Amino acid sequence: MPEGCKDSVRRRMSDEWGMVGRIWLVHRSAPEQAREMLLRHGPDVAQYVLRTKRAAREFLSALSDD
Repeated sequence: MPEGCKDSVRRRMSDEWGMVGRIWLVHRSAPEQAREMLLRHGPDVAQYVLRTKRAAREFLSALSDD
């Protein structure tokens, strides 16, 4: 680090790993938050869980065939 710089390697690593932790938590909680949001609009809202790109393509293809 340049002389006079208040940043340190330890602080930068701490900041970067802290961000990784926040991303991990958001990534893991996002599906649950989405389900909760849908439930607020009514229990009759259709929900589809598409776990792969192939499943998404097939789902969208089926929609466009109707």
